[in-house]
Amino acid sequence: MMEKIGKAKYEYEDIPVGNNQYEGIDFQNELFVDAKYVHALIPSDRGNRYIEALPPPRTEKEILRDYKKPILTYDFDRESKLPDSTRLYMVGQLRSLRLPLPFHKELEQSFRMALEESYRNRYMIADDKSKLKVTVADMQQGQCGKLVADTFSSANAGFSLLGCSGCGKSSSLRILLSQYPQVIMHHDDKYGRYPQIVYLVVNCVANSNFAALYASIGNAIDRALGITTSVYQKLIESRRSLGDKAEKVRELVETFAIGMIILDEIQLIDFQSTKENSFESLMTLTNRTKVAIAVVGTEDAYSKMFTHLRTARRLGNIISGNLYCDNRAYFGVLARQVFSYQWFDEPVALTSDMLDALYRNTHGIIDQLIGLCMYLNLDYISAKKRPNVDADYINKTARRHYRGIQKLMDQLDDSLNEKKRQQIVEEANKKLDNLLQEHKQAAFAEKITADEAADKELLPLKKNVIRNIQMVMDDYSAEKIAIVIDKVFETNKDIDEKTLTRVVVKYLTETDKPEPKKAPRKKKGKSLTPDMVKFILD
Repeated sequence: MMEKIGKAKYEYEDIPVGNNQYEGIDFQNELFVDAKYVHALIPSDRGNRYIEALPPPRTEKEILRDYKKPILTYDFDRESKLPDSTRLYMVGQLRSLRLPLPFHKELEQSFRMALEESYRNRYMIADDKSKLKVTVADMQQGQCGKLVADTFSSANAGFSLLGCSGCGKSSSLRILLSQYPQVIMHHDDKYGRYPQIVYLVVNCVANSNFAALYASIGNAIDRALGITTSVYQKLIESRRSLGDKAEKVRELVETFAIGMIILDEIQLIDFQSTKENSFESLMTLTNRTKVAIAVVGTEDAYSKMFTHLRTARRLGNIISGNLYCDNRAYFGVLARQVFSYQWFDEPVALTSDMLDALYRNTHGIIDQLIGLCMYLNLDYISAKKRPNVDADYINKTARRHYRGIQKLMDQLDDSLNEKKRQQIVEEANKKLDNLLQEHKQAAFAEKITADEAADKELLPLKKNVIRNIQMVMDDYSAEKIAIVIDKVFETNKDIDEKTLTRVVVKYLTETDKPEPKKAPRKKKGKSLTPDMVKFILD
């Protein structure tokens, strides 16, 4: 018989308040983490295992640190002296640059508040004699309990992160979630082992409907639980009606204690063929389970998705991801940081005219700013005559690679203009990626050609050394000896045959053990006697 489980009693981690109980665990490379509990800051949350197993939220200082990812290996003095072919693909480092944006603090707070509220409005029911059959990490196991909604609590609210393409929504979401384990495993003496899925990220598919969305939720559950063959996606797809699919999702939310479902790229859903009651059913899921729902996408998609206030308000706080784009003072800070990474022959200072040109051509959108700065460097290095890097050069480069985009910048709230701008940016980014790939391969091809010439010159010497050593050491294959010779060549290619033979033999006898034979030899192999070693070394 199912019983309601009240406040839990467990051992707390003996660490200072605010410290991360999962310190040192890389959540991106760990499928599950065992629950570690810390005292909740709010007294009424004490004993709520689903809240007290969460790591602490980031502080303001940690947000500024974690959302800033500079290019640590960059050094202008070194890279400006590299050959053009090498510099061309070094420009690609800008793709990994991340900078803190004004909406990041609000995003962190909204996520945490919605997540805690989700677990605050639910309670666990369990029966140690009747077990649910669940699949975790490709293995079927029994589970005694599940997390259900407190019907008397208010409807849970999530959040919405809205903004134009390229303003940093998806990359910010990845950094946000890196603070949290996706699946926490709880252990109970009476009810055994059971998972808590903290969050699911569901990537909306282009031109999809809500049947596809529910199937994507199943797929996200499969991935979170380490299931390599689809189990829960197929389970949802097997239900015929949309209502049945929603009901199955409800069961899975309760079974796996899912805290939040994040719908990314919500604008890809086909709104014309999706009925309003589909969105209402999504909100009904929130009301029945108290799971938090968050949406990430463009502003026009949000208005189409939630035409009624009663539906839209369920998603709580609306975060504007591109509000910072209108802040010219902040753009100056942003542009100077991006422009500080440059691969010109001489360092170029960013003037006020250049700053204005960058803003006119990007409207402060971070992804577009990085893309334009990459083109400034690529075109400069590729030019037969080095151009003068100034405001005119910035405008010319923008017109070449982002043709027609300036006309669209002043009306970003127009969904049609935003779609046109997005197409221009996508085409420019695709061309940029192709250029970087081309330059990277061309530079590596030069290295292959150079190494091939060097190998051809050293080949006779390598053959002689292999023959010398195998005359007295037939326990080592030619391939093994060649590997050691190549290691020696890495530091010294100007070496004579006798010295090279001595160095390789010393390496083999002191650091390597002979390789086992694949098949027994009829003739007894020669062993390396002291006299033979003396002969080689002398």
